[in-house]
Amino acid sequence: MSSSEFEILKLAVRLDDQAAAVEEARRIISGHKIDWDDLFLRADMHSIKPQLAMLLSGMTETVVPAVFSEKIGDARRQNLYEQLSNVAEFFEIISMLREAGITAVPFKGFWLAHEYYGNLADREGVDIDLLIDYDDLDRVMELMPLRGYRLERSSDPGLVDKIKKESAELNFDRFEGDVRIFHVEFHWKIGSSFSGLDISLQELMPMTEMSMIQGRELLVFNASAGFLLALMHHAGKDPLIKLKQALDVGQMLAKEAEIDWDWVIGRARRYNIEKGVYIIVALASVLTGAEVPYVLRSRVETGQIRRLAEGRIKAMSLSPALWHKRGYGRGRLMFHLRTRTGFKIRARMIYDYLRAVIIGLVVPRAFLDYYLRKRYNITSRK
Repeated sequence: MSSSEFEILKLAVRLDDQAAAVEEARRIISGHKIDWDDLFLRADMHSIKPQLAMLLSGMTETVVPAVFSEKIGDARRQNLYEQLSNVAEFFEIISMLREAGITAVPFKGFWLAHEYYGNLADREGVDIDLLIDYDDLDRVMELMPLRGYRLERSSDPGLVDKIKKESAELNFDRFEGDVRIFHVEFHWKIGSSFSGLDISLQELMPMTEMSMIQGRELLVFNASAGFLLALMHHAGKDPLIKLKQALDVGQMLAKEAEIDWDWVIGRARRYNIEKGVYIIVALASVLTGAEVPYVLRSRVETGQIRRLAEGRIKAMSLSPALWHKRGYGRGRLMFHLRTRTGFKIRARMIYDYLRAVIIGLVVPRAFLDYYLRKRYNITSRK
């Protein structure tokens, strides 16, 4: 049985009857002793502080402590400030890249908030995520320092070459003093070389279109490509363990008429993640109340898919102390083994998990941290 705090968070992501959700949240708060620190921590963990702020916004101090209302309201306002800053910085970066002949298309982040949530304040996001061609990566590495950016981890050529060969993204940070003000992730695919999620910008370019945000034009992915990328990130790279991920899909399903489901399923099948389409739609339906598209119902409304979706909700409900330990690690492996296809992909997942476990058992944490810090300026815990 999930906690009262998690039940409140589930109500915060409802899209179908928000007035009923508010009343149910009021009933839970009135009938249970709420751990407000735990509630905030869980909302932060699931990246839905804006939704919690909206759910509780009309409740009096006799229901919600004033200090909590102020704290969660401040978090939503801070998120709006960060998103507005990210949009402004995005256009500066895009302008610089365009002058160099580099195409970069945003996904996730502020664009999802603008296009599907309708308000930049309503989707948490701290990064600027851009999809680029791999061939443009070296030029990006030359240009980003011109705007004051540095590589997130280390400029060690050995590490950079390893990331370019085996990873899917190269990240840059910009600081003011000791405070990081921007974090930009350049992706040339969604997952590592071994994940099978190596869809490229070149393949997706036919699925782009021009759009507007704050009166300025930008190139974006259409609804079909946007859904596929969300699927790959939330259920392929990650283990579909955040309420925010279900909410993203719920918001997208509100515009499902714009999605070419044949194209999405065809691409998902090519990248060994077709079952993920049905699980993520089922999860969004259960948690947000979004309607399952008619063309998917026969494959979504099955016992197996429902059980997998229920398993994700159970993982989401874990306490903050257990969420990362069980939700990721072995939990990530088991979820992906149940949802991904392809022998090589599944075998590599098992290998990577066992390798990490063995290293953790054999190599002392202090020694590993010392080596990574000295060699690459990173630690074993990120």
